[in-house]
Amino acid sequence: MNPIFAQIENVPSEFLKNFVLVVAGLFAIAYYAKEIFFSGGRKKREVSFEFVPASKAEFEKQKDHCTKRHGELFVAIESVEQGTAAVVEQKVDGLRKDMNEVSKEVAAIKAGMKYQDQQLASMDVKITKLLERK
Repeated sequence: MNPIFAQIENVPSEFLKNFVLVVAGLFAIAYYAKEIFFSGGRKKREVSFEFVPASKAEFEKQKDHCTKRHGELFVAIESVEQGTAAVVEQKVDGLRKDMNEVSKEVAAIKAGMKYQDQQLASMDVKITKLLERK
């Protein structure tokens, strides 16, 4: 076997892959540098800007079209806003009803707790009197 190939078998494959990538990258850089700096036939790019004014009739036609379209869009936006406002109002009313029910339930619980506190205080007084008798 050729001594060069025998040495290549001992080289890790990752090294060979990286070596090939680096060499290919260097060739690409050299090629593009040659194209950028040494290409003799550079293409000239010409750009022309021409302004062609519209006729008064075309302008008026476009203006009328835009005015009509804006009016349609504003009507559509207003209808969406009204529909959304109605939905939001319904949901807010539902939340208010739920909050009122919760508020009533909390008030009932507070009243029940107050009554239980009074009963516990009364029982505490009675137990204390019983203990004092003994």
